[in-house]
Amino acid sequence: MKRIITIILSCFMFFTLVGCGNNSSTTNSNINYNSGEEITLAEDAPCCSSKSNVDKMIDYVRENNKNAQDRMLSNGEAKVIPKGSKVTIVSLGIVVEIETEDGESWFAPCESIVKE
Repeated sequence: MKRIITIILSCFMFFTLVGCGNNSSTTNSNINYNSGEEITLAEDAPCCSSKSNVDKMIDYVRENNKNAQDRMLSNGEAKVIPKGSKVTIVSLGIVVEIETEDGESWFAPCESIVKE
């Protein structure tokens, strides 16, 4: 299971690095939702507990440091919110803040949040 999650995180983080290079054009062209909107996820969404943890995870993926990625998952600093989950968009940007139905706040690269 950890391996599957790591693969999912690696794929999403790779596409995030490729797709989120320019702050203004990326946030306007790739996001099709608004702050305050409740959406249903069309894909699994890798998320982190803070914006700084998103940066750490991207670094670990870039460095192919699987042990550090697994440690973040084990420590609750990162998780994958499954496809079909309902989340509320709290704030937009290259890193999107979302809130789960449980009231937990998570942060994810903009390309990781895909609505149905």
